[in-house]
Amino acid sequence: MFIPFIPFGYVLIFLSLFILAPKIPFLKKYMRFLKRKDKKGHLKRIEERMNEWESSFIAQSSNNTNK
Repeated sequence: MFIPFIPFGYVLIFLSLFILAPKIPFLKKYMRFLKRKDKKGHLKRIEERMNEWESSFIAQSSNNTNK
C-alpha cells in the first residue's frame, strides 16, 4: 500500500524560504500577495511567533556569551 507524503526536505525548504522572504525581493512580493489573501491572519500570527522565537534565541545566545 502506497501512502503519499511530503518529504521532510521540502518542508524545510519552504520554512527557510519563509524566513528569508524579507531578504529576497521576489519572495517579498509573494509574501505581500499572500498577506493580502490571508483573511484569517495566519501569516501574521506565524510572523509574530517567529519574531518572539528569534528575540528569545538572541537573548539566550547573548546570555551564554556573557558568562
